[in-house]
Amino acid sequence: MSAQGEAATKTRTIRLLLVGDEYVGKTSLILSLVSEQFPFSVPPRTQPITIPPDVTPERVATILVDTSMREQSENDISSEIVRADVICLVYSVVDDETFNRLSKYWLPLIREKLGDSHKVPVILVGNKSDERFEQGEQDSSLNRAIPIMHKFKEVETSLECSAKSMKNLAELFFYAQKAVLFPHAPLYNSAGQMLTEKCVTALTRVFKICDMDGDGVWNEEEMQEFQERCYNTPLLPQAMEEVRNCIAKHLPHGVKETGITLDGYLYLNMMFIHRGRQEATWTVLRKFGYDDDLELAESYRAITKLQPAIHKAEISTQGTHYLLCLFSKFDRDQDDLLSDSEFQNLLSVSSKRMIGQDWYQSVETDAKFALTRRGFISLFQLTAYFNPVYTADILAHFGYSYQMAEPDLNSAFDVHKDAPWEANKSSKEQPRKVILCNVIGNRGAGKTSFMEGFLGRNLSLQSKFRDKIDTQSPLHIINQISVYNTLKFLILRRTREYNLDPKEMKSDVNCFIFDASSRESFVYVQKYYERYQMHFGSRSVPSLFVAAKSDLIHDDGKLLEEVKAYCFEKGILPPHIISVNVTTVPSDIYLELATLATYRGAKTRFRVPQFGPGGGSIRQRVSSFLEWLYRRKLVISGCVVVMAIVAGCGVVHIRRTNPAVLQDLRNFRLPMFALKA
Repeated sequence: MSAQGEAATKTRTIRLLLVGDEYVGKTSLILSLVSEQFPFSVPPRTQPITIPPDVTPERVATILVDTSMREQSENDISSEIVRADVICLVYSVVDDETFNRLSKYWLPLIREKLGDSHKVPVILVGNKSDERFEQGEQDSSLNRAIPIMHKFKEVETSLECSAKSMKNLAELFFYAQKAVLFPHAPLYNSAGQMLTEKCVTALTRVFKICDMDGDGVWNEEEMQEFQERCYNTPLLPQAMEEVRNCIAKHLPHGVKETGITLDGYLYLNMMFIHRGRQEATWTVLRKFGYDDDLELAESYRAITKLQPAIHKAEISTQGTHYLLCLFSKFDRDQDDLLSDSEFQNLLSVSSKRMIGQDWYQSVETDAKFALTRRGFISLFQLTAYFNPVYTADILAHFGYSYQMAEPDLNSAFDVHKDAPWEANKSSKEQPRKVILCNVIGNRGAGKTSFMEGFLGRNLSLQSKFRDKIDTQSPLHIINQISVYNTLKFLILRRTREYNLDPKEMKSDVNCFIFDASSRESFVYVQKYYERYQMHFGSRSVPSLFVAAKSDLIHDDGKLLEEVKAYCFEKGILPPHIISVNVTTVPSDIYLELATLATYRGAKTRFRVPQFGPGGGSIRQRVSSFLEWLYRRKLVISGCVVVMAIVAGCGVVHIRRTNPAVLQDLRNFRLPMFALKA
């Protein structure tokens, strides 16, 4: 199958309807095409005839449907109009009345039955051109059809033919097929003689996606890859030079020394359409996911393996790789940051506003609000967690399927059942990467400052962000964090005061934060914690208390001692004591939250074991190793390993100091009663 045929993937049967006044030759056109000779005995109407796909240029089965006002009522013809995929409106070039009735009767009837904005293509067919020449008339009726085409946008094209001489007969049915498979109207405005706005938008997106280095010009390598991906055939050097010369001749600024510009590419497509080769443009548009309305098709934007009611989605390893490539492409100054202008340039790939402006407060940036690589990946993980359908839409618009050579978006996402981490650990799914933590506390407790501290922002930096963005405090904060050398994404979600809505409270870990200088603040979270435990019971998740604003403590730490006693009573970790009014915000608390969620229910603080150089003393290394075994639930086997190591070290020591003792140990035998016991 040709590339054009592959582009028209919806190889359904086309229902081609011929309508028009009596004696204009509708039946003769059908019979001449099928029998390849003119019928001198013509019935009033033929029964529907199916042309098999293997004899049509586009490999699509076509049903030819005839009508007759002598045998059918207007209602019968109207019912056929409603069922048609394309309508050939036939008139006689030697009978002006049949031509005048096109705009007076037939086209208004078609609109009445299909609606003013219907999308069924109409082709004006002037039959009996052979009789006009026999009568000595030379003027074509095609010029007279132009005003009709301007008034009725559904008219795709017009042509003259002859059932008797077979002139343009094959072309008539070829154009009718193309009008369905490769509609002209969505691409080109015949009245204005220009590409439609939707077409320009779609082709601009295609150009930006295929401009791999982001320099605004398609170089030879990019053109070659585009040609092979879209048309399944290489672009020969001679053909490439012809394309450049053709554009340069009519649009000098459409070509640069390094390649063709966006304007040059748009002109190239307009030239294709002018020459009746809109299938070349449609082949590209369908490759990039567009339907006949020049909207991205639902199948192109969907994660088919996702069931939103029971699944959560995360950006996969392959999806992350794609996003990193996208980041590098638009990081024009190669400073590992996306400035505001660079980020807006990235967003311009799609005409839709895919990402809002409040992301500045939710992900990592530098002090000048430029987006870091970690912040960029985190932004997509955040949107994927709460709205995977929206995130898939973004990646579809950015051209994921094309650039990763994937048939759909499934490879960009890991999909998990929406279950606690504990349940997920025993599953065969990919390990989850995203952790959700609820941040709970009363007003003024320091929730927002604590959350933004996760992004490394102290109070001074936070005030700059609030000055730049006139919005409420962020609802979510996300950043990367390493939990025992495994990369995770921790989302901190600010919850509403005294909210126990199961949907909003569902999380992997809870952080109860209070003002360390206010007993009322602690009492608030204490009551909230107890209500939460009572409400969720066995479904409750690990919790951690955080005492914020430690720089404001004025009661000699009495409140903190009470809190520690309370935590001990409840069997949870002692509170973390922090202050964001410092140069660097401590990061161990965020690691603690991520660790509690990952190893659900753990009661001990863990440190990443250091086995390499600089890992501390032998005692520290052994301690870290034992903690690592505990974390891995390998206590028993770990003890065996440790005892074996100790025994081995003892044997080595004895061998070096007293070999005779070693020989005695080898000869030692337990008495029989000991073996029996």
